Amino acid sequence: MKEPPGAWHVVSAAETRRLDALARARGMSDEELVESAGRAAADWILANAPARRAVVCAGPGGNGADGLVVARHLAAGGTDVVSFLVADRVSLSPSTRRALDRLVRAGGAVVTIHAAAPEPLDLARLTQALDEAELAVDALYGSGLSRPLGGTAADVVGRINEAAREVVSLDVPSGLAAERGEVRGPAVRAEVTLAMQFLKPAHLLFPAAQWCGRTEVVPVAYPADVLAAAAP
Repeated sequence: MKEPPGAWHVVSAAETRRLDALARARGMSDEELVESAGRAAADWILANAPARRAVVCAGPGGNGADGLVVARHLAAGGTDVVSFLVADRVSLSPSTRRALDRLVRAGGAVVTIHAAAPEPLDLARLTQALDEAELAVDALYGSGLSRPLGGTAADVVGRINEAAREVVSLDVPSGLAAERGEVRGPAVRAEVTLAMQFLKPAHLLFPAAQWCGRTEVVPVAYPADVLAAAAP
């Protein structure tokens, strides 16, 4: 994949939110931003880490929306995919709800693990799916996370780390704070992290960078003037 413009710019989570807002002001919808990011990540996986079976673990926010788009495009590319939505559906962001609806309409398999009160059977299904998969896509939490993970999310992170043969994280591994180098709690250990358009400090600062594995930058279809606004 050709390296996207601005790939070696390092931006904060706040700067990412500013650029997203600027793109919306230029006429891009949240759905277009999510679709662009998720499609680019799926294309990278299909080209560089193809798998017969994959598990996508998605959270309630924008990172989860990206993951559900990835699941839809991986399935379209011939991968047997099951998605685990680790959230109570009432807590889903609008973009995640739209991505979920599109995945379900496309025939995608989705299991909901209720964050507040997970069913033991659903957690057991996750463990079995991870054991049988060649790839896990971590899309639980991205660069907006500002607290250590606990509860069900931490449980799911532990299962990903224990079972998955290869892990690709979207933007940053779940549990890491994008703007810092420390690891303050449970976090996914990825073989590859797909940074969305720009690097974040956690991709470069240790020890967090060790949890990222190899970081690759995938493009998001920001307007040219938005990319220019991110230039140092």
